[in-house]
Amino acid sequence: SKLKPYETPEEYHEALSNGTHNGGVATIFDEIPYLKIFLSNYPSEYTTVGPIYKTDGFGFVSLSPLLHTTSLVPF
Repeated sequence: SKLKPYETPEEYHEALSNGTHNGGVATIFDEIPYLKIFLSNYPSEYTTVGPIYKTDGFGFVSLSPLLHTTSLVPF
């Protein structure tokens, strides 16, 4: 219920600028290609933190009834 969809770098910027007390957010989690676009528009205002992975890409979750665990398959 606390997840909010944003589609443009401008929406990311507005949400982060507003902060959590003004209807915005404190953190954005997204796929690396989209974050790179956002950071290229606001290079002096934002940065990434956390693990740096050697490959960019997307992950997919499989909820196969044949498996007892959830599988994450990075590309």
